[in-house]
Formats: sequence, C-alpha cells, structure tokens
Amino acid sequence: MHRRPRHPESGVTLVEMLVVLSIIGVAAGAILLRSPGNGSGQAKTEALRLAALLSQASDTALITGQVQALVWSADGYYLLSARPDGGWSQPLAATSRSFAGPLRLSRRDGLSAPLIIAASGLAGPASLTLTTGPGSGPDSGPDSGPNTRTDTRTDTWRVDFDGLVAAARPEPAP
Repeated sequence: MHRRPRHPESGVTLVEMLVVLSIIGVAAGAILLRSPGNGSGQAKTEALRLAALLSQASDTALITGQVQALVWSADGYYLLSARPDGGWSQPLAATSRSFAGPLRLSRRDGLSAPLIIAASGLAGPASLTLTTGPGSGPDSGPDSGPNTRTDTRTDTWRVDFDGLVAAARPEPAP
C-alpha cells in the first residue's frame, strides 16, 4: 500500500482549535445571557451570568490579545472590546444586561471605573456584589398598605474575578 506524502500545512493548529473553542464558548454564553430570569434567585442567576461573561472575556483577551472592558452601574452592565484605532466597540446585546426590579450591582472596593480585561492580567482582582433585598422592590414604597405583601429576604451573591477566572458564590447573611 502506497501512502501519499503529508503536507506540513494540513491539519489544525492548536491556536486554531483555541479560537474555535472560544467562539463556541462565547456563543453558548450569549445564549445563556439572553435567557430571561424570574424574580426568584435573581441575584444568583445574574451572578452566574456575570461570572461566565468575565471568564469568557478573559479567554478572548488571552487568545486574541484583544482588550475587553466591563462597564457597570447599579442597574446593569455591558462589555466592550478595544478597536485597533484605540476606541471601543459598541456593546453587543449578548453582553449587555439591564436589571429589572430590586437587583443592584456594586463593587466591593467602591470603585466605579470600568474593569479592564487584557491578556497581560491588567484587570487585577475585583469583587462585585449582586443584591436583592427589602426596601428596593416595587412594593416597599410609601404607598405600601397593610395588605401589601413585602419580601423581607435579602439575596446577595458575590462575583470574584482574579484577572483570569471569575467565580460566583453566595454571601452569608449579616
């Protein structure tokens, strides 16, 4: 049996495989981020989404060298990518979240600047907190009467990001 000689350009390189896996991961994350949540366990759901987004942004930065930035406020967040001309891309719908209801996002160290995610590990560690609780829902205003049911539970989740990997975990009640 005679075999044909193999060309050095045939096959798939490790970099090509990593790029394909990264694209699949971002697509899967986009699907998860777009799925609607209900009021029950909203802090947990959003913390898991945010952790997945931060980890995917870190993977993208490592594989492509493209700098990412998480811009956030108390009621949502979005992810930007650096453009070659030095500007930032418009946020994609798959990487943007606006919170409905009593959910609030804050950074534990009090900083409000965007979190920069780069292959060089520029982001450094950061810890974000997602909280739902009493006094922040629609039924807790001055018009709440005696027959209005108010939720007194506080649900707090923490997202810790070390510059490469993000993890979500519940915060113990005070």
